[in-house]
Amino acid sequence: MNILPKFLSENKSFQSVFKNAGVLFSGSAISYAISFATVAVMTRALSIEMFGIYSLVISFIALMDRLTSFQTWQAMIHYGIKAKEKQDKPFLFSLLLFGFFLDILSGIAGAGISILLATFVPKVFGIETAPFSAILLASCVLCFNWFSSCTALFRIFGHYKIQAHYQILIALTGLLGSILLWQFGVIDLGPYILVWAISNIIGRFYFCFAAISELRRNDLLDLHLLNFEEMKQKADGIWKFVFTTNMDGIIRVLRDLDVFIINGILGPSAVGYYKIARLFTKFVGKLIDPFYQTVYPELMQLLEKGETERFKTLIRHSSLTIGGGVFVIFLGFALVGYWFLPLAFGSGYEAAYGVTLLCLASCVVWGFVQPLSPALISMGMVKTNLIVHSLTALCYLLMLFGLGHFMGLEGLGLALFLFYLLWGIVTYSILVKSQVFRHELR
Repeated sequence: MNILPKFLSENKSFQSVFKNAGVLFSGSAISYAISFATVAVMTRALSIEMFGIYSLVISFIALMDRLTSFQTWQAMIHYGIKAKEKQDKPFLFSLLLFGFFLDILSGIAGAGISILLATFVPKVFGIETAPFSAILLASCVLCFNWFSSCTALFRIFGHYKIQAHYQILIALTGLLGSILLWQFGVIDLGPYILVWAISNIIGRFYFCFAAISELRRNDLLDLHLLNFEEMKQKADGIWKFVFTTNMDGIIRVLRDLDVFIINGILGPSAVGYYKIARLFTKFVGKLIDPFYQTVYPELMQLLEKGETERFKTLIRHSSLTIGGGVFVIFLGFALVGYWFLPLAFGSGYEAAYGVTLLCLASCVVWGFVQPLSPALISMGMVKTNLIVHSLTALCYLLMLFGLGHFMGLEGLGLALFLFYLLWGIVTYSILVKSQVFRHELR
């Protein structure tokens, strides 16, 4: 009974990660449960094909978001933790404001690009039958793309509750809106997309105001602290860092092309089934992502202090804990999933069982390898991380085409499983050959 408390007391770094991840997971779990209910409402209000088109629209906006986002939070944490340790408030404030401006500019660019693509080539993304007015509002969500720098601020100071509240707020407003539409007998796609857009805009305003409060709490909300010239000198290499992490984010976008490829190969109904499969993997992601997000700042601090043994221990403990937990979830779904799917989403959705099972198997692999990418980034190996993601993402798309054609829905899940397995093997091989793991870090 005392094993876990004793383990945590002897491993302070993992204790910090475990605590912060627990805060994020609590918010993620609640928001997921609400989102799950929202999908259950929508699958009853819309046909499978219409639900598939809705999924394509939301995926299209997410694709534009990731395509144009600078992923500033990684650079902000990398340099911000150093500024915090030195109590250098002018550097820290200038750094965060720099990230905020990049977020805004990238968001405006993303909104513009998404509107142009939706206007001239909607068939490429399978959204030609969706109301353009709804797509237009959904695209405008990207203009409020200040999430990344605000996230970095909260993580630098170890405050994670705001992000949990943000997730719950978006999910709850989305559920309430969807229930109202369903009860009034709305079967058109447009209003449901509008609900999604409005709930996200509300959530992002809340997150921004919370970030302003955090700045004020730490005596950082002072324009007299602003000095971009000094920041540029102290954060030498920040543009290279931001560019590399942005390219890594763009490469990750290749994985988000799966729903559009599926639509081209199998049609919107298959997208609907695949959306259900990814809904379950999203639940597992709610367990994995908090550790993925909180382990990076902790690894960064351990390297700053030269504590390489604790660095490696933290990676090992995070891997085994999360991987083992996800494996239990996989076994649970394997036993009851075929019965549960039609009960939750309606008759016909049991066809999503096979692809869901394979997608969850990929999450098991992801659970075991999730600390590897933060480890590479914390060691400054962002270029290596980018190359690995580029090559494995390309392999994923090729496997998606091939296996999707030959095996249908199940081939899609198998491609995702093989992608995570390949990425994990390659990244682990690089990590164990690094200076940290060979005791050569000075």
